Amino acid sequence: MGSLPNLHELCKQQQKQQQQQQPVCVPAAPRLSPCPDRGGGSGTGTSRAPHRRLQQTNSLCTNNFYGVIDRQADMQIDEKPFSPTSLRSTLSTTNRQVCVANASSASGKRRDSLSSSAGASSVRRLIEVVRTTPSNMGPVYSRRLLCRNYVTLCLGHGAAAAALVPFMALQGSISAWWWPDNLKQNGGFTTVTTDIGSVLLSAMFGMAAMSALFGPTAVHRLGTRTCLVTGYLVSVAFVTVHLYPKVVVLVPGYFLMGAWLGCWTASRTAVLMALASKMAYVLSDREECELEGNGRREAVARNLARGLQVAHDVGLIAGNAFVAYMISGTRTDDILGTMFARDGGSGTDRTCGSVACPLVNTVELKLGPTANFSSNQTVTLVDVRNHMVLPCKTTQLLASVFAGCCFVGVAVTATFMTRIRLFVYASASEKRKSDSARSFAAVRDAFRNTKLQLIAPLSLFIGLEQGFIYSDFSKFYVVCSVGVSKVPTVLLSLGLLQLVAGFTVSLILQHIRRYHIIVIGLAFHSCLLMVLMKWKPSGDDAALLYVIAAAWGVCNAIWNTLCFNFVISLYPDYWHGPMAHGYFFRYAGMALAFGLHSVVCNTTKLYCLSAALVVAVVLYGWLEWRLQLTGKRRRTANRSS
Repeated sequence: MGSLPNLHELCKQQQKQQQQQQPVCVPAAPRLSPCPDRGGGSGTGTSRAPHRRLQQTNSLCTNNFYGVIDRQADMQIDEKPFSPTSLRSTLSTTNRQVCVANASSASGKRRDSLSSSAGASSVRRLIEVVRTTPSNMGPVYSRRLLCRNYVTLCLGHGAAAAALVPFMALQGSISAWWWPDNLKQNGGFTTVTTDIGSVLLSAMFGMAAMSALFGPTAVHRLGTRTCLVTGYLVSVAFVTVHLYPKVVVLVPGYFLMGAWLGCWTASRTAVLMALASKMAYVLSDREECELEGNGRREAVARNLARGLQVAHDVGLIAGNAFVAYMISGTRTDDILGTMFARDGGSGTDRTCGSVACPLVNTVELKLGPTANFSSNQTVTLVDVRNHMVLPCKTTQLLASVFAGCCFVGVAVTATFMTRIRLFVYASASEKRKSDSARSFAAVRDAFRNTKLQLIAPLSLFIGLEQGFIYSDFSKFYVVCSVGVSKVPTVLLSLGLLQLVAGFTVSLILQHIRRYHIIVIGLAFHSCLLMVLMKWKPSGDDAALLYVIAAAWGVCNAIWNTLCFNFVISLYPDYWHGPMAHGYFFRYAGMALAFGLHSVVCNTTKLYCLSAALVVAVVLYGWLEWRLQLTGKRRRTANRSS
């Protein structure tokens, strides 16, 4: 801002003219007058150009929001008597009594000092008014309130991740929560179905992909806080049905979770972006200097997303650590022997790794000797639940703890999160439409957008690789070689490296181009897929399982960060449709991965993953190259003009 004019210097020049004409103390002409037709004359005969009348202001100090000054208010301002404190105001609206006799230089210096302090205070007051004035982004909230909402969002999301991620890994790989229809059987053999969990998860994520398209509509109609609390409540009900995990009980729970998962994700993203928009207006001077040169709202959104991902990874680590402690020492060699084929028949090693295939033939587990009904012996019924992959009491305890974690999200969100008004950018013609129509139009336009069509394969690949690591890798690499008790510890190593990589990559992307990170991710993930194709896991080199999982977490963090940064950098205002578009393909990829778990051999899955990786990276890299060329042409055109 430029320096303010020294009004006292102008006033002293006028005083000297009046002193030459009249040697006594007289009231000086008003320095500034809001009304030009009444503030020009002072009886001295001097003519002055009237000031333009103040018509409108954004100040919130009065009840009148637009601040229109009427004639009656001007009369009251002109008739206000002189006050010594008026020297500190930015715009004096009162008549001052000026004494021109015996004016000393010391008093003039003092008045200049007061004028300088008044100018500085006016600048600070103007900045404060601008920051607290409502704009198109809606009302401005205090920094403390925004930080409280952000901490609440992170706590709830971390608690949900601690429950759902370990649960999804155990259920998708070995169907830990499943009981047959007949719990009591008369010895003999019982059919073992170990892939019912992956089938249910496939159906759930298929529903989630469809619900992701209606997520923005639900958020606009119900509100972010309502959608978040409802999401946590649905997750509590979803985990609770696994206390009695029969198929007739599980199917409604998975259907309900899938129907609301897309809306839950959309509400969490909406809260994150709303907090970023509001927090961009309450930054300190130091933070504004650090973010100078970048999009302020985009930079704040990246910082908040980094913290939310840290909360997710911390929850993943804590949840897997608890599960590892609960199932440590669990030996289920009998039931595990029925899950995998043998290389050379009975008594040989299990078929693990890339050459493993899902069992097609019916596998039966011997529960005990068959009772002879022709004799008078007492028939002893065998409880099938005692022959499951994990003990019945262990699975019920885990389900209870997971439900408690999800309920923590309900309590924290309902107690500490306040409603934040959102603002949706729309043209004048679209503002006449309802929120539902605008949300559907945003999602429809996202599917027609060429840039988002090129990034859709990457979102689909993210879903495929996450579904593979939670189902096929956990079962055919970890469980097959080292046992079910090592699944949570392997995923714990994945969470640790994903935490470090996600935080680091998000910071690095602020200084280097995205295509450098694309090359690094492609190199890492290609090497991992090659290792999984050629390596046969065994208990002797179990440490390699932890290395593969940790490197997989690094790649997962790279792809997630790239997708989020791409959307908010290209669509910082219209992010609702692109986010729904991305989650649709991500959930579709997870549904496909869990669905193929019990159908296709691992070799075919790995080749499909490799092809999907190449296609996704090539299309995304070409898109980044085109965007870079477009940016260079625009900068060249701006310099020439």
